[in-house]
Amino acid sequence: MLLSRPGLGHEARTDSSSYELIQTALERYGSRIHNLPKPEDYPQNMRADYAYLDRTLMQDVLQSYCGRV
Repeated sequence: MLLSRPGLGHEARTDSSSYELIQTALERYGSRIHNLPKPEDYPQNMRADYAYLDRTLMQDVLQSYCGRV
């Protein structure tokens, strides 16, 4: 999960519906975490694939906010 804050000159506020969505997501994840497989349960090649996807998606997000990675 990535959160950002407004740039300089903007008041740092997040609306209550955003807080509620974040809280709901955290609660759902927390209630299911014990049923999720651990990274070591996956073969190395799958972990590498997931790492690649995570990196690619993260780069896109950071590039859209920062303009560079």
